Amino acid sequence: MNDHRFQGCQQLEQAEGYLQLITSVASKLGLRPALRRQLALKSLRMARDAPVPEVLAWRRLLVMGQCLRLLRRYGAAAGCLWKAARDQPHRPGIWLALGWCLRRTGRLDHAVTVVTRGLYFTPDNAALHFNLACYLAAMGQGDDAITELVWALDLEPELRCRIDAEADFDPIRFDPAFQALSHLAV
Repeated sequence: MNDHRFQGCQQLEQAEGYLQLITSVASKLGLRPALRRQLALKSLRMARDAPVPEVLAWRRLLVMGQCLRLLRRYGAAAGCLWKAARDQPHRPGIWLALGWCLRRTGRLDHAVTVVTRGLYFTPDNAALHFNLACYLAAMGQGDDAITELVWALDLEPELRCRIDAEADFDPIRFDPAFQALSHLAV
């Protein structure tokens, strides 16, 4: 790998570091929203401009997509994430982020399709099943949503603590099967 590409890989790693700082560490550090936005823009520019080998293009697209998602540019984020998912379909985090962005652009049916596709590649991913349950519930498909939620909770019972706070479940909240499921002990 020539020096230019090596520097590009280092630049991409730095962009990933900034992204990690503003996603997982930000709440613990109490980073102000303005600083988070500034770091997201910096990470986005670094990833965009990093001359990386083709084999790492998916990582650049993922960082760019996540930065755009944090900047609430959901349509642009979805474009980057979709390209990353085509290259790396076995990475559930890409499908989750893509579905999340599509949900926020009002394309709920596309979010369902994307998360379902992610489950094709990683069928035992609890987060994908949980998000699919959310999207199906928001679409009023209660029985299918409950089926996916059962699957998610079977794989990862700790997800039960997120049910009450999830607004997507509001359309099915009074369904007896949903109530029984959401109140079972972990």
